[in-house]
Amino acid sequence: MAKTEKEKAEATPETPADALRDVVERTFGEAASALGRLRDVVDDGPRPDAVEELRDEVEALRARVAELERASAGRAGGKGSGKKGSGKKSKKSKKSKS
Repeated sequence: MAKTEKEKAEATPETPADALRDVVERTFGEAASALGRLRDVVDDGPRPDAVEELRDEVEALRARVAELERASAGRAGGKGSGKKGSGKKSKKSKKSKS
């Protein structure tokens, strides 16, 4: 739908001050909208007590994994650490003859 002459005149600022005022008003409006969205995200985010519960669960899991690793190493009967070498041979330094 085409704008009428009156709508075009209202949409176009008359002076540079009006243009600046329009830009500032739009900027503050957008900032207020973004702040509202941010507030919603923070309000819906995890609660501090939920974070503490998760931290406790992770710590308990860490302890269980460490216990399972110790038990697994004990069953291996000391056959080494189970880690493979890098496959690289070490180079011996050559002593120069004087």
